[in-house]
Amino acid sequence: WKKLAANCVINPLTAIHGVKNGQLLRLDDNIDGTITNILEELSSIAILGMEPFIQAEEDLEVQARLQRSIREHFSVKFLKDFVTTVMTDTSDNISSMLQDVNANRTTEVRFLNGYVANLGEEKYSIDCKNNKGMCNKVEDLKY
Repeated sequence: WKKLAANCVINPLTAIHGVKNGQLLRLDDNIDGTITNILEELSSIAILGMEPFIQAEEDLEVQARLQRSIREHFSVKFLKDFVTTVMTDTSDNISSMLQDVNANRTTEVRFLNGYVANLGEEKYSIDCKNNKGMCNKVEDLKY
């Protein structure tokens, strides 16, 4: 889920804004809200997706620890910290999605943000308008 979170944030936003990974950290304040919105949807889906594993545990104390750990590790804050670290560590990289857009190739946005949006809506009835929005914005770029 952490890698998916990084890819769902970094790839489409670098493609939309035409910047390297690290430059996302220096864009306007609206980018932070966009990142949070993408991650809120992904976080909800990740936590809900882990529920069957928690419920399969018979020991209630272990269930409680699992639930706390999952909620912490899939929280928006935890995921956002991870994504920010990836942006920093790969600051000079040009994302594959930006490279695809620049080369007029189809991107993998439907396999990243589209996957999150479809899973959220079909399995958990979560409106993933932000991840859908990333798909639409990237696909509106010229290929």
